[in-house]
Amino acid sequence: MKKFWIHNLSITLSLLVVFLVTLYSIGIYDNRLGHYLALAISGISGLQSIASVIIGLYNIKSQTANIILLGILSVAFSSLITIYTFNCLFISC
Repeated sequence: MKKFWIHNLSITLSLLVVFLVTLYSIGIYDNRLGHYLALAISGISGLQSIASVIIGLYNIKSQTANIILLGILSVAFSSLITIYTFNCLFISC
């Protein structure tokens, strides 16, 4: 399960990097491709957060305390990225 949480964190970090590159290079407000790419990233990170919570709760009995803390950190980070991308898309960056 430790590998799962590490992979989850790395996927979330890579989604954040792609979102920031899209935001600051081609833009998400005046470029249609950038806007749709940012919407896709926001949706993927949201689904990733939900799936991580479900998988983590399903396997919680077989985890150690350190792995549970890593899972909480991973879910919190992916939720934070989801909120940040949603904020940039629909409110303002």
